[in-house]
Amino acid sequence: MKNILLIILTIFLTLKPILSFSQEMENPEKQKKISYAFINEYGFSFNAPYPFFIAINSVFVNGIRFNKTQNEIGIGIGYDFYFIMQAFPIFANYRHYFPSKKNIKPHINIGLGTQLSFYRGHEPWEDRNLHCYGGLYATLATGFKIKAFSFSVGGFAKSILDEWYFGGAELKMGFTF
Repeated sequence: MKNILLIILTIFLTLKPILSFSQEMENPEKQKKISYAFINEYGFSFNAPYPFFIAINSVFVNGIRFNKTQNEIGIGIGYDFYFIMQAFPIFANYRHYFPSKKNIKPHINIGLGTQLSFYRGHEPWEDRNLHCYGGLYATLATGFKIKAFSFSVGGFAKSILDEWYFGGAELKMGFTF
């Protein structure tokens, strides 16, 4: 668990100067405004330990938008459907849009939280009762937004209990309002 916190802290400290630099390039006279933000994205994830272990994902984030449309922070819930189990991530989400003079706005997305995983045995020798497990949920993605349409690709790290850690890549698209 200490290693995961160290990785998260390293990512944050690495990205902080980049995010600060893009804010300095903005017009300093721009008013800071807070508004409601809603993100819904759907896609697929490909898990590292089992290359053919694909999940269908969806995330819904309710939050607030700072500096017009540059920064969004919120609380999210998701649904991951694996063919042998289901998971419900609950996480804090931060999304930063880099300034652009075109309609396309590149962004970086960070999500950290926990997930509840549900598993029911399928093999004859397994326990057929439904079991619930807690675990870690972390994602780091980049992508772009054109008007309300958003597209992102990135990586994730998840765990079930403190015993089974896995990671992989994800591809999502949806809408940001």
